[in-house]
Amino acid sequence: MLTKILIMKSVKLNFENQEELDSVIQEVYFSNHNNGRLLDIFPQKIKLSDTIQMVLDGMEDHIVKLKSSIIDGTISCEIIHDSDSDNMYLKPISRYCVINEYTDKYSFY
Repeated sequence: MLTKILIMKSVKLNFENQEELDSVIQEVYFSNHNNGRLLDIFPQKIKLSDTIQMVLDGMEDHIVKLKSSIIDGTISCEIIHDSDSDNMYLKPISRYCVINEYTDKYSFY
């Protein structure tokens, strides 16, 4: 009997643009009264600088874990390569988000 083993590769990045990240989190997790659950379909993507795109080039099979001062822990994201514009984006894939009532930081599960 053959067993297929899936090995997830991940990269951790420090994300400095808090306003953009906060905007994407609010839209993807808290719009339409979804109360912290990831929307199934959403147009929001986290834009990456040219430098980060160069670092992530060829890592489409990796999961990116973003760290930020507005996040307690990390948020997991998938790397999306837009063939139309030849740019890379990050798409959140963590299923749930809660806001710590004392620190106002996001936590993802």
